[in-house]
Amino acid sequence: MGRRERVVFFVLASLVVLRVFRVDVAAMALNDTITYLFHSRDLLGRGFIQQGYRQVGYPLFLRGTSIVGHGIGLDGIFFAALVQRCLLIAGVILLFLRLRWVAFPVALAVTFPGLVAVTNLLITEGLSFPLSLLFAVSLIFALQALADEAPRNIWRARFIVSSPFFLFLALTLIKAQFAAFSLILVAMTWMALRQRHVTRRLVAAGLVGSGALSAALFFAMARENKAEIGVFTPVGEGARAEWYGAYQAIFNVRPENQRRPELSEFYARGNLYTFMHGLERSEKDYLARVPLFRARVDTMFAAAHESKTAEKIRSSLAILIGGRTDDIARVIRNQVVLGRDASRSYSTMYTRQHGMDRFFDEFNRGVRPSTISLRPVLGRGFLRGYRWAQSVVSLGAVIVLLIACWVGKQRLLSAAALASLALVSAGLGMYFLDNWRYTIGGFVITSVIASAAISSFKTQDPHF
Repeated sequence: MGRRERVVFFVLASLVVLRVFRVDVAAMALNDTITYLFHSRDLLGRGFIQQGYRQVGYPLFLRGTSIVGHGIGLDGIFFAALVQRCLLIAGVILLFLRLRWVAFPVALAVTFPGLVAVTNLLITEGLSFPLSLLFAVSLIFALQALADEAPRNIWRARFIVSSPFFLFLALTLIKAQFAAFSLILVAMTWMALRQRHVTRRLVAAGLVGSGALSAALFFAMARENKAEIGVFTPVGEGARAEWYGAYQAIFNVRPENQRRPELSEFYARGNLYTFMHGLERSEKDYLARVPLFRARVDTMFAAAHESKTAEKIRSSLAILIGGRTDDIARVIRNQVVLGRDASRSYSTMYTRQHGMDRFFDEFNRGVRPSTISLRPVLGRGFLRGYRWAQSVVSLGAVIVLLIACWVGKQRLLSAAALASLALVSAGLGMYFLDNWRYTIGGFVITSVIASAAISSFKTQDPHF
């Protein structure tokens, strides 16, 4: 780039990065947060997985941020949200450094206030979102390093090519669905071996090591689930998830069903947990609950005159463009539109039962969480647009990757990215879980790789 072009690029890229600060850095707790906070206080006692599907990765992160945060004079809850926001900022900056102008569509999408607000949430998506961006960007840097047959600094090259494997492990520790993106690492390893790169042994060791550690994690999770719920599987409670997704598909995707008298029994005045929690209280045995959950789903679909198979296909396809439902829309609105409000930011079942002071005493050493606000300088972020922006970029990424599979110089990597996304979509769609927040990680990873594909088309560079 010429000097004038560099100046224009720097100014525009800086404006995009500044969008991240239009949402206050202020932690927000949900009901799920309480489970993770309790788990973080007893990592050894509660093990690798809780309730059949809540993994140890996020509680481990909360434990670390609590220790470090209080150690440097910040409260742990706020520090967790601050770290999540900093990871997002780092990902956006690195994206611009590597892809330049081509980075703008993805960078604009991930800095929409509605998406930025996710990093305030003390749930798995609050961390997996920025980590997904860093994983994808680190992969692009690694592929660039592999293109250099004789790197000047071998230690720098080793660090770069090993980074995707560590970030992959972190993501898998948080949510098992990210294991599907191991296909991308397989493609990267194949490239390193085929090119006989100086780091090929390290890359191969990274693939074997990350695979072995992931397998060990899933085995440990499966053993714990076998002991707790009676099923040897890394992620359990599939029947419960199916009821949750099916309810959303029948009543939230199709709101007209809420007024149908024959479905009122299932609708339960808009509370899907009425049946779920009622069954869990009356039937403690997980194996006995499974057929009851599935029978309820079958009966509901039959009453609604809908096909389960067709709905699973629609759900899987919807995941590719951001899903059809959004169970945290109200929470995001509170963060973006209303800003800091303690009564909204920490309103959970726990605080309603025990009070705010008990929550802060229990989980934040009695300190009310801090906040950082640049709204007086940058103005308030607007709420609308974040979901359609993701849908547009997601659809464009899929189209680009399909083209790259046929005419690109990195067909294997493009195919691996598409296959990974297809696995995630099929896995979630099987349970009707096309919920927006579950789609963010896959969207970010595939969109960054698609952007890199566009860059390679433009520069005729055989490497991303």
